Amino acid sequence: KKGICFDEFVHVFAASKSSVSANINLLLNAKLINDFNTIKERKRFFRINENYINIRFEEIISKMKKEILILDQLNEFRKSKDQEEFQKFEIYRSLLIKNIKNIEETLHKI
Repeated sequence: KKGICFDEFVHVFAASKSSVSANINLLLNAKLINDFNTIKERKRFFRINENYINIRFEEIISKMKKEILILDQLNEFRKSKDQEEFQKFEIYRSLLIKNIKNIEETLHKI
């Protein structure tokens, strides 16, 4: 199919029109789906954005980078002399950095 119309979503998900509309708007705002009209019909159709994987991965990377900044700021604020606490921060921070690299490598392959 080229796309799914609003009425099909309501029917398939057996949900209220307002619920379907709200969720479609969330997906449109996140740019995970696109909408379009056909010449023959007045209906709006929706389909998955071809770049949705890149969009999702970039969003995840952005959130992880923000979390690293927050961790760094928190660690600086605390200036913890507790070695065990510092090691926990570093383990978590290095995990985030590794995940960012893995996702970026995956993005380059796609």
